[in-house]
Amino acid sequence: MTCKTCRFIEHGIYFKQLDNGNITIKHCCNMDSIPENEQPHLQEEYNGGDIDWNKIFENKRKDRDMCRRGEYYDVCKNCWELQEQETDEEDYISHVTLAHLTKCNSRCVYCYIGVNKELHNAPQKYRLLPVLEDMRNKNILRFTGSLRYMGGEPTLLEDFETITNMFVDNNIPEIYLPTSGIKLSKSMVKACSKVPNCCIYISIDSGCKETYKQIKGLDAYDLVLNSLKTYANANIMPEHVTSKYIAVLGINDNKKEIDKWIEESKKAGIKMLAFDVEYSYVYDSKNEKYLKHLSQLRDYAEQRITQAGLKMDKYVPYIQKLQNWVSENKEKIQNDTPKGSISLNITDKTLNDIEESLNKIIEENSIWNKPKIKLNINFIQRFTLKKQIEDVKVLCERYGFEVII
Repeated sequence: MTCKTCRFIEHGIYFKQLDNGNITIKHCCNMDSIPENEQPHLQEEYNGGDIDWNKIFENKRKDRDMCRRGEYYDVCKNCWELQEQETDEEDYISHVTLAHLTKCNSRCVYCYIGVNKELHNAPQKYRLLPVLEDMRNKNILRFTGSLRYMGGEPTLLEDFETITNMFVDNNIPEIYLPTSGIKLSKSMVKACSKVPNCCIYISIDSGCKETYKQIKGLDAYDLVLNSLKTYANANIMPEHVTSKYIAVLGINDNKKEIDKWIEESKKAGIKMLAFDVEYSYVYDSKNEKYLKHLSQLRDYAEQRITQAGLKMDKYVPYIQKLQNWVSENKEKIQNDTPKGSISLNITDKTLNDIEESLNKIIEENSIWNKPKIKLNINFIQRFTLKKQIEDVKVLCERYGFEVII
């Protein structure tokens, strides 16, 4: 029959590590990183024992029947995977998603998982390879769908190479891997040449070593560029290897860094780029004042990527949230006419002092209709305060102010 449903509700399974080191079992990982959403559990916790597959499929049948009736969980209603498609009533798994969350080889400043020092890089509590082998032996697992990995860093997952090779050697048509790119995987290089839809996302977030080190906490920029180049050269579809840039305020949220990122990615043979923003900037209301700046950076990135003859992946979750914000406030943004100007004295003031002044101006006006900022400096100070003026310009741009000198 045909109905509006999702391939993961139909035949998917998602193993996700919990904060206590145990694993929960769900349908999929889509929308999983979005704070207000929560997916139904197929099994609350897996702690290394046998999995009751009859119970798993009983829960999946219940959710499939909901789709047949046109009923959906809130988390599913806005998901891109929900679409009209042919269905069957067989009980099997063809879409597998694996996440272990804590093991990683970088220290990204925007990571909300790595802050748990006890779990971060702790030994894996349970191996997933025996579970997958058991599924295969019981004819529960079919290699007709997809294998998808989630973070921390998937290539550090115990048995990563063996698991990946199992799916590649059984002719899986789709693999999805988000990775730091620090560790080059032999099994994924092999997958690039054998799997028709082998998608690899590498978050490099920068256009130079210095910025990379600021964001990632280590010096591995050249290793990551080499991974991008190796995967792109090996891939049947080079555009399925994506260089990803996550904008972080105060570090890489500027046009100069974006330009360098695009240039270096193109040199590495990358044809697809993705621009995203750090999640708290679209989910924390106190950061609303930055959204216009981030939206403008996103538009700039798309323009420059197109000019470079490359493609931009627009289906990244936090950018989708940002675009929704733009749509909801379209009229206010379009009518964002600066209301006059305010003089700002920057001599003998630190950037923190100036930032406090800008926050007060926003409180007295609005996050959209902000006055222009006129720097109160004389002709000579334009030269003696050159570095401070540039820093203030960057700060004002981040807050959405236009600067007059």
